[in-house]
Amino acid sequence: FLEKVTACEHLELEGLPADQMLALAHALPLYRNLKSLKVKTFRCSEEAVEALAKAFATSGLQSLTVCNDDAESSKLMVKALAEGLKMNKSITNID
Repeated sequence: FLEKVTACEHLELEGLPADQMLALAHALPLYRNLKSLKVKTFRCSEEAVEALAKAFATSGLQSLTVCNDDAESSKLMVKALAEGLKMNKSITNID
């Protein structure tokens, strides 16, 4: 698992419930070479937002794409991204 995660540069996930978004947030630091992340059709919680903000703050991500039909979860993801970008400027492409 760790070998694949550390080599991964592009990750696309779809249909994640809030608990899996939290798990993603905790796993993101393991993705040391991750350059782009695309998350589609997800749900997000306040707990996941806090964890994602910390993960974004220390990630090497360059590109983030978010596609979602749930307004509340989308708003929470924007909040996490805004918090993360206060500490880390590596994300230069947001879609």
